[in-house]
Amino acid sequence: MFLKVNKICSILLISVLISACSESSSKEDAVVKGLMDDKKITEKQAKCLIKETKPIVTKEDWDKYTEVWNMIEEQADPNEKDLETMISVGFAMMSIGNKCNVIF
Repeated sequence: MFLKVNKICSILLISVLISACSESSSKEDAVVKGLMDDKKITEKQAKCLIKETKPIVTKEDWDKYTEVWNMIEEQADPNEKDLETMISVGFAMMSIGNKCNVIF
């Protein structure tokens, strides 16, 4: 009985983790694509920039940054406040560019 409950809990935990990871990466797909197109860098470099930048900016700024990249991908126009966030996160990203072999 214990093994069956343990297996069920393990399967449930794995499915939750996979779902959580998939959701966050899908939100950042537009960021990866945008960075690759804008900076002419590889997908690996774009993902590295994301990984290294997220911890050094606020969650609010990061969420807005990903939201704006998604707006751009959908050909919507971000407002001035959104662009300020893009610039702020962009400066943070520039500060760690060397870690990802990206020159700005």
